[in-house]
Amino acid sequence: MSSRRRAADHFLLNRRKKGDIQGYVGLDKLHQKLQPLVIRRRKEEVLDELPELIVNDYFIELYQEQAQIHAGYSQLLLPLLNKKFLTPMDIRRIQVLLLKMRQVCDSTYLIDRETNISPKLSELASILEELVIGNGRKVVIFSEWTTMTMLIGKHLSRVGISFVELTGKVPVAKRQLLIDEFTNNKACKVFLSTDAGGTGLNLQAADCVINFELPWNPAKLNQRIGRINRIGQKSQCINVINLIAKKSIEERIMAGIKLKEDLFNGVFDGGKDEVLFSREKRQEMVNRLRVMIGEQEAAPIIESLPAEELAEDTPHFLNPEVLNKEVDFIGEEVVENAVDQGPPEDPPEAIEGQSAEKMEEVLNQGLSFISGLLEMATGKKLAPAGGREKMVTLDKKTGEVTLKFTLPGF
Repeated sequence: MSSRRRAADHFLLNRRKKGDIQGYVGLDKLHQKLQPLVIRRRKEEVLDELPELIVNDYFIELYQEQAQIHAGYSQLLLPLLNKKFLTPMDIRRIQVLLLKMRQVCDSTYLIDRETNISPKLSELASILEELVIGNGRKVVIFSEWTTMTMLIGKHLSRVGISFVELTGKVPVAKRQLLIDEFTNNKACKVFLSTDAGGTGLNLQAADCVINFELPWNPAKLNQRIGRINRIGQKSQCINVINLIAKKSIEERIMAGIKLKEDLFNGVFDGGKDEVLFSREKRQEMVNRLRVMIGEQEAAPIIESLPAEELAEDTPHFLNPEVLNKEVDFIGEEVVENAVDQGPPEDPPEAIEGQSAEKMEEVLNQGLSFISGLLEMATGKKLAPAGGREKMVTLDKKTGEVTLKFTLPGF
């Protein structure tokens, strides 16, 4: 099928603006074309009966302090998004700001390591009071950040709920010990995990998944749910609870997940015949981010801090006993890259400084090479202007590149 024919059959194009895709249509036809070529086995086809899956989205108001920090980071995106050309440093800066916007929706402690303003934690406390303390159910809680699982673990300890925690620090060979403890110990009610536990684990002893925040990628969200919604699940009802901060980047993530799911289901499951983009969804990443920009004053970027972990002597924390205190601390803060996977949890200023110096070095080496070729051909070479040591300099804050050199004969 030619690209033009494919566009005519399935792309809803803007007649006024060439190349602007406003949505996808005719997905039923595409499904029919792919059906003989793609073999897809779904749980509904291999199981006689699946538990009922109930998804509840809890929309939570940010406290004023959180909203101000979130708006500040959002405002800092504005000069970056308005640039005509984004340098690698700009991309890195955008990723860091997106990361910080997501973290502050969980707790201000992830930002400053001093305050712990978190309406999500309060909501989680109410949920656990009902599900675990009141009804004795087993629950799996996911968060992307080790520091957040530490905060959740401290709350579990305070209210007397026994739990195990799986993060990147736990060696793969020992993870089954935590699963066995959660499965076999009736007193162990919570499996607390980063996305290190999002794949390959069988946690069907639980019948509820709580996503403390949504991941960028819908596949990762499905993997989390798949830890309990598995063959052999005895519960007749599976609960999935998503905690989402209102008027924040988390609502944008939720919209993106819904869009990707609609498109995928339309093509492979023969579901919706068309997927139309709203004004926000039509734009590429940079344009979508502009929607989030507020009018409040910018807040300073706060340096990322090392992950904080639960102390081994925390009451009701079962890891030390289960793992015999032989855990190898090899992991770090678990994060995703912006849009589909997120930036590493290293200090932004340190990384940007290293990137700037490396880029500046490479550019100067390139000009030196050109100067050498020029010298071989003409006997003259380029030279830094105004007594400068380098011909190329790079501003570490803005990413702007400046070339200053003297041409032979001038």
